[in-house]
Amino acid sequence: MVARRIRDAREASREYVVSEVYPLNRYQSPFAFASDESLVSELSQHPSAYRYVALNDATYRDILRKTCDRNGLTRVVPPTYLLYVLYDNGELSKAEFCLGCSGMMKGEGWTNVGAVHEMWRSIPVDCSEHVADRLLPE
Repeated sequence: MVARRIRDAREASREYVVSEVYPLNRYQSPFAFASDESLVSELSQHPSAYRYVALNDATYRDILRKTCDRNGLTRVVPPTYLLYVLYDNGELSKAEFCLGCSGMMKGEGWTNVGAVHEMWRSIPVDCSEHVADRLLPE
């Protein structure tokens, strides 16, 4: 349901233009560092082209945040934040948002304490009435 609502909102509005970039996983390739550096370079050279960069790797998010903090235009966020943007713009109800984040976290295996904390770090919504305690930040 949430995925369909996201797709519909994306197709109905130019505000939800999404570009997908897949940098190599640094643990799977000897060339991954070059990929990491290319994303830093891209954000440095074209800061106005990106409003949000969503990454699940907290360490890499922190590296990119340093670059983006200098340009002040791009926010580096966990993947769940993209659902928050839709919630904040009225595209999802609170229940849909909370359950969507919970489903994403369970589906991706982001259920340990550190991952749960990171997925909610930038999100100012109390989802305790919709989400199990083990998937909420402490």
